[in-house]
Amino acid sequence: MLNTLIVDDEKLVRKGLISTMPWGKYDIRIVGEAGNGRAALDFMQQHKVDLLFVDLTMPIMSGFELMQAVRAQHPKTWIVVLTCHQDFEYIQEAMRAGAIDYIVKTQLEKESMDNMLARIVQRIQFDETNTVAGTDISKTKTEDRPIYLLALMSTTKQLDPVSDLMKAGIFSVTPLGGQIWSIACTDDEIESSLSRYAAQSNDYVLIKVYGKPELSVVNIRTYLFYEYEPNRKVYELTMMPAKSADKQILDEPKLLDEVWFSFRWLYEEDEWQRLIALIEHTKPDSRYLSELLRISVRLWREMFRSGELDAYDLSPNRW
Repeated sequence: MLNTLIVDDEKLVRKGLISTMPWGKYDIRIVGEAGNGRAALDFMQQHKVDLLFVDLTMPIMSGFELMQAVRAQHPKTWIVVLTCHQDFEYIQEAMRAGAIDYIVKTQLEKESMDNMLARIVQRIQFDETNTVAGTDISKTKTEDRPIYLLALMSTTKQLDPVSDLMKAGIFSVTPLGGQIWSIACTDDEIESSLSRYAAQSNDYVLIKVYGKPELSVVNIRTYLFYEYEPNRKVYELTMMPAKSADKQILDEPKLLDEVWFSFRWLYEEDEWQRLIALIEHTKPDSRYLSELLRISVRLWREMFRSGELDAYDLSPNRW
C-alpha cells in the first residue's frame, strides 16, 4: 500500500479528493491531510508517507517550498502536484522541483480519475524497477531538461495517445487541452521512447520547450501553424516569436482586414505577395485567419448567387 498525504489549503478540495478518488483500487491508502506545507512536514515526521499530493499555492509554506523540504528530508517520497494553473511555467517549475506528475484541479472529472491514478501508480512502479536496477530516476537531475509536449496536428481528430504511450513505457502524461499533452521525461530512456513514438506517428509531433517562454495552448497552436514543415516530427521552442513593433502594423488587425477585404490579392500578384508578407510578419492567430476566410466565402456567395460556392464546407472544424 502507498501511504498518501493530501496537502491543500482548501478543506473542501481535500475532502473532495479523499472521498471521490478510487484510492483502494490502486492500493493507495490516505493516511492524513494537511492545510499547509508546515503542517505536512510535521505530519511526515510522525508518519510514513510514500506519496504526497501537494497544492502549489498555500499560506505559511507554499507547495514549492514544501517540495524542496521533502526532497531534502524525505527523498524517497513521490510528489504529485495539485494546481489550478494550466500554466507551462508552473508545470515546468514543478517538474524540475521533483514532481512525478501534476493534476489541474479545474479539469478533474470522475471519468479521468482512474486514468490519473493508474498513470501515477505505473510511474511509481517504473521508478521502483529502475531503482532496483541501479538507476534512481527520482534523483535524476532535470534542470537542463525541457518540457516535452506532444501535439496532435489535426485539431478535428479525436485521438488520445495515453494508452499507446504507456505501452511504450511512458507513464506521466497529462492533457493540457487543445489536443496537446505534457510528458514528464526524467531520463534519457523515456526521452528516446517519446522521440521514437513521435517519429513513427502520422498524427503527432513532439515539441521541446526550453527555458520559460510565455506559453499557452493557443500560442503553441499558432506556433505550429506558422512553423509547420511536412514530415518534421520534432520542434524546439525557446521563446515565442516576437511580433514586430513596426509602426506600419501597430494596428495589425485593422490593416490585415483592409488588405484582405480589398480582395485585390485575388487578381493582383503584388497584393497577394503583400498579404502573405503581412501575415508572416504579424503572425495572427490561425483562428482569426479562418474567420476571415469564412466571412469571405459568405460574401462571395452573396455576390455569386448561382450556387457555384455551395459545395464549400463552411463549418468551423473544416478550417
